[in-house]
Amino acid sequence: MLANFTLNFFLSSVLSLLWGMINGMQIIALLPLANCDMPGNAHFLFNQIYTISTFNIINVDRITNYMSSLFGLDKTST
Repeated sequence: MLANFTLNFFLSSVLSLLWGMINGMQIIALLPLANCDMPGNAHFLFNQIYTISTFNIINVDRITNYMSSLFGLDKTST
């Protein structure tokens, strides 16, 4: 019982820190919506953070089009 309590105590603190980092990333990613003037390098940084936070790192459309054409499932044939 003591080991279970200790494990839960440490995991809850770690998960709390992780949730705080995710919350901070969301706030930083949406900061350009405030429509304030910022330098070009800051705008580039915010665009990169937004791309990472929305998981748009991999171009899924290009991969699905390639796989569809590879297996003969073109959109023109349907």
